[in-house]
Amino acid sequence: MNAVHPGRPVVVGVDGSEASLAAVDWAVGEAVARQCWLRVVHAFIWPLFPHVPLGPSPYGPSDGGLRAVAEEIVEESVKRAINGAPGLRVDGELITGAAEPVMLTEASNAQLVVVASRGVGGFTGLLVGSVSSHLAAHASCPVVVIRPARAMLTGGGDEPATCVVGIDNPTSADHILEFAFAEASRLRVGLTAVHCVGPLPAFERTPSNEWAEVTTVRRLLGDAATVWRRKYPEVRTEAELVSGSPARTLIDLSRRAVLLVVGSHGSGGFRGMLLGSVSQQVLHHAATPVAIVRGSESAGKRCPEYP
Repeated sequence: MNAVHPGRPVVVGVDGSEASLAAVDWAVGEAVARQCWLRVVHAFIWPLFPHVPLGPSPYGPSDGGLRAVAEEIVEESVKRAINGAPGLRVDGELITGAAEPVMLTEASNAQLVVVASRGVGGFTGLLVGSVSSHLAAHASCPVVVIRPARAMLTGGGDEPATCVVGIDNPTSADHILEFAFAEASRLRVGLTAVHCVGPLPAFERTPSNEWAEVTTVRRLLGDAATVWRRKYPEVRTEAELVSGSPARTLIDLSRRAVLLVVGSHGSGGFRGMLLGSVSQQVLHHAATPVAIVRGSESAGKRCPEYP
């Protein structure tokens, strides 16, 4: 494969855990699809603490010590990425610092950041609601949080695999739909675009003027999806108006999805998405990887060759 490597990389945070290996695999697929390079990063926090020995113990092997372990984490992750996509440029770096500021800095020059929902080592505390949620809230590029314990390329039960995208305002959702359609195409799955209205009892008793608004939203949602369906005709697409809680709806739908895509701060996604209760619930409880897509000013920063 002769991959090209212009522009900004896809960045993946690693810590040697099985979870971060799943993140590496996902990031490789992203870099290949975007025809850009992959940057593997491990945050090495121990040099920040005085009197912590980083080299080998005088009583242990000469290649031991915290620094050697950290270097091996990066080397093994880079090797895994290269084996997964021969010809892809993969760079690895051990960076002194805590995971949160390191990854936020990396995100400022990345197209996409991929992290595991939980981690160890340099990413100790990479639990949903701490480093990963802070990164998702503040990164200047889209962030994918990986759920490693799930088979990512199969749908739930006998249903075909799909990518689910939550839409708040269909008139300003182009950036999130663009990302979701590109992901669905890359993963070779269908796409379900979802907008939530109030709980069913209120929905059934909606006054006529509010029914008109619901009808308008349904039409706008369909129109917005149709625009991108024309650009990605290979993606099987559904647009659904769903009655119920946005968080619960997305969590339920994630059980049959390979990826759940949501917007930040309600910009094209669900209102209150970051740093609100919906985002926290989705990041804590979704059964599949979650992609957080910021506003249109950052969502479209792809390599020129990536459609």
